[in-house]
Amino acid sequence: MGYEDDLYKALNDSKLKLTKDTAQKIRRVYINIAKELMKRFKAGNKTSLNKIEMAAYLRGIRPYLKNLNLKINDIGSNAFKESSKLYTEIYGDVLQSGTTEHIPQDVIDMLFSVPNSVIEGLLKGKLYKDGIGLSKRIWNINNKYAKDIQIVLAEGIAQHKTYNEMMEDLAKYVNPDAKKDWSWSKVYPGTNKQVDYNAQRLMRTGINHMYYLSNVAAVQNDPFVDAMHWELSSQHEIRQVIPFGPDICDYNAKQDNYNLGTGNFPVNKVPVPHPNCLCTQYATFSQDLEQVGKHINRWIRGIEPNPALDRSFDNWKADRGANGIFTTAKRNNTGDYSYPED
Repeated sequence: MGYEDDLYKALNDSKLKLTKDTAQKIRRVYINIAKELMKRFKAGNKTSLNKIEMAAYLRGIRPYLKNLNLKINDIGSNAFKESSKLYTEIYGDVLQSGTTEHIPQDVIDMLFSVPNSVIEGLLKGKLYKDGIGLSKRIWNINNKYAKDIQIVLAEGIAQHKTYNEMMEDLAKYVNPDAKKDWSWSKVYPGTNKQVDYNAQRLMRTGINHMYYLSNVAAVQNDPFVDAMHWELSSQHEIRQVIPFGPDICDYNAKQDNYNLGTGNFPVNKVPVPHPNCLCTQYATFSQDLEQVGKHINRWIRGIEPNPALDRSFDNWKADRGANGIFTTAKRNNTGDYSYPED
């Protein structure tokens, strides 16, 4: 069916664009915080730094780090909400373009909107075995950021570096665009070479999981969807197979364990994408979209009873609870797909 290519392309393109836009916003936040931290450090105007002065500096930057947490959390929350909004728009556009029937927006929302409780559930960490939500994960990441700053300064003191030398090294650490040489990890063991890496990975994984949950939640009661298809990312060969070999995504895309077609899963058995996964899942319909449109409008006019659409309508009005969705998703985990932290 032609709609499948359109659906995959629209979902994949929107996800990649949202991920890229979010990554740029996060990078800008880290660049701006780097400027603030360096401005405060330069204000010391010293020739050396001792442990008491280092402790005073670390206390002084706490408000900046708190602000960093708030900004990253806002970026993540907005990205997750935008993911669910885009999902509904894309499915509505593909359905409408595939039929000559006019489908009212309320019906599109009924069939494809993502319950608010699903968005809130992901923000609170209900999908993950450790149960840690977005704000706590961001706090953990930026707490590590603060500890890394302390390591850079403490090592500088231990190695009797000048104030200017420590300032140069601190600037290299806090600026995500700064280049670190090969010996960085030896000089400052345990610190991240890319300061925004964990925050970027957190958002990439979260956006993909929001698309996944949108798929699972929105089509649970759609009578016209008979399976969920797993499509490999266009970058999968380069990012995964060539350097590391096949992974679980290759299996998901090739399996036919349910006799629904290659790469197809029942809507309640779709595996959870692993961290950093860029694969796309999309619904397959049991009929062509022209027929789907006709059935919907006959139901609207009351000339074709459809108990499944009646249930969808009732569930939509009740804003479909998320508890069952997260229970199902956890059961479909093939590994611990929490966010592993470096």
